[in-house]
Amino acid sequence: MKKLLLILFLSSMLLSANAQRDKQLHFAAGAVIAPWGMLTVQDKSDFKQSVTGVAWAIGLGVTKELVDMTGFYGGTAEIKDVGYTIAGAVTGVLIVSGVKAIIRKTKKNKRYKNHDK
Repeated sequence: MKKLLLILFLSSMLLSANAQRDKQLHFAAGAVIAPWGMLTVQDKSDFKQSVTGVAWAIGLGVTKELVDMTGFYGGTAEIKDVGYTIAGAVTGVLIVSGVKAIIRKTKKNKRYKNHDK
């Protein structure tokens, strides 16, 4: 739980008024893409799901920057954008992992309480 609070605190700092809107969007995209990418893994291993989710976000973040390099959509390619996407991805994965851990613990506690009756 302490890790989750630390992540939320750090992510709020990244999304402060000082950060440019583009960086905020990259962070948010990473935070959405990574949990979605976690769903693509059939294996129940949290580690494999987390790595896959972050890999999806990195892949799409790099692809977006490559498109920006072409100038086709008028974007500006910046390596920092990929960094913000990765930061968002890691935050998203940690939040999902934390919620899953809380759910598992709650289910485990309910099983013990029902067993004791």
